[in-house]
Amino acid sequence: MTKVAAERKFQAFRPINLNGTSSPWPGIKHIEARFDPKIQEYVVLWSDVTSLYRNANHIETDGVALSFLIDENFEYIKPFRIRARLDIVLNIVLDIVIPPQADSSGELGAAITQGGVDESAREERDTDMEDVSTQYDLGVIYMRDEDAPRDLAKAFECFLKAAKQGKDSAQYILGDMYLTGTGVPKDRAKAHYWLLKAANQGYTSAQRALGHMYLSGTGNPEDCAKALDWCLKAVNQGSANAQFDLGDIYEKGYGVSQDYTEAFDWYFKAASQGHAAAQYNLGKMYYDGNGTPQDYAKAFEWYLKAANQEHATAQYDLGKMYYYGNGIPRGYAKAFEWCLKAANQGHATAQYDLGKMYYDGNGTSPDDAKAFEWYLKAANQGHATAQYNLGKMYYGDVTPQDYAKAVEWYLKAANQGNMDAQCSLGYMYLHCKGVTQDYSKAFEWYLKAANQGKAVAQYNLGAMYYDGNGTSQDYAKALDWYLKAANQGEAVAQYNLGEMYYAGNGVPLDYSKAFDWHLKAAKQ
Repeated sequence: MTKVAAERKFQAFRPINLNGTSSPWPGIKHIEARFDPKIQEYVVLWSDVTSLYRNANHIETDGVALSFLIDENFEYIKPFRIRARLDIVLNIVLDIVIPPQADSSGELGAAITQGGVDESAREERDTDMEDVSTQYDLGVIYMRDEDAPRDLAKAFECFLKAAKQGKDSAQYILGDMYLTGTGVPKDRAKAHYWLLKAANQGYTSAQRALGHMYLSGTGNPEDCAKALDWCLKAVNQGSANAQFDLGDIYEKGYGVSQDYTEAFDWYFKAASQGHAAAQYNLGKMYYDGNGTPQDYAKAFEWYLKAANQEHATAQYDLGKMYYYGNGIPRGYAKAFEWCLKAANQGHATAQYDLGKMYYDGNGTSPDDAKAFEWYLKAANQGHATAQYNLGKMYYGDVTPQDYAKAVEWYLKAANQGNMDAQCSLGYMYLHCKGVTQDYSKAFEWYLKAANQGKAVAQYNLGAMYYDGNGTSQDYAKALDWYLKAANQGEAVAQYNLGEMYYAGNGVPLDYSKAFDWHLKAAKQ
């Protein structure tokens, strides 16, 4: 059979500077997208990007950086690649002002097929040169070189020289290094010093970073006012990220009166510039009816915009809309598709839901092994219900029975307050499964679940009070817990209540009540 080659397609890119301003070499460049047969999608190799722009920092679409693709173990797939977005123009964000590579004729783009990042940039140079751009360039190379170990100490040294000569981007990076403890000990005072210098020169990323510092500071009104002031400075330069920040400030009421309408307006401005997180938040406000009338169709529209930019939570929420048929026709296959996209980006709840869809056979064929695999991914991220479901599978629901493993996962979930896991642990201790029988521990875990309203746990707690297992015998408390469970429809609790009234144990003998409770149990 003749193998048909994939159609050639090209990804459009626009170069911009790290601070969001236009590059000195504006215009749209095209890089060939390669078809990845494993995922059946077009991708762009990072090496192709850096062959054209050796100073490329990352790729984004309107302020949101696109992540390299990862494998099932959350390791970057090599060579590094991003998913192509052939319907839009992506931004190549440049660290430093260096022209794109050209061939001998001077035509841009030829270097893409010539295989060439200039390796001479990593050679030893005189770092004492007082040329600001050279110092900054070296700092970037020392910090971000993919082909050699990073040298953060030398990067810091170079950035410091450039920053002292007024280079705003170097001042911003120094502030960020101090703020995050990258290459230097964390120091909020020094971070503030350098960020302020860059911000006063109009560097929007520094203005936003200062705003975030004030928001995460003491929380006093003065700091909140300063945060708002710096955010507004960045907004006035048209920064979509700052518009998003301002929406977040008003939505959560940071230093201002909570105002969903104002939040909605700022999210809309950022979303209209293509800001993925703002598009998602706008969809959420339409979905919940905050700051605008509830509108599932509009929510779907904005979720879709964000999801198409790889926003994992938007992808997950689209899946939920399809799953429950909110505002759109229910479609399990579509729900599965969007949930899978989010899960592949590490979204824990999406991983859990994907496991459940495999387990129940919704949107896909039932597959217990796949269900286990996705539950495990979510559980390893601390998802309590996934941990509980793994415990059930080890109990013998699907996997080979392993009570000790079941207890291990139940315990992880129970310690996060999952009442089903707490109840199951009570059962395991009561019946000596995977642990040594321990009535006191059984009572302890049943009590935790019962206090959260778990009917089976309430019944078992009643039984332990009735028999005096794990606690002192107490008919009055037995009656109280049986009653709680019985009122939730727990048939055995209803029967036992009837027995207590019939025998007069802990209550006055009452055949009428005994009959009523026995009847309720019998009807189930």
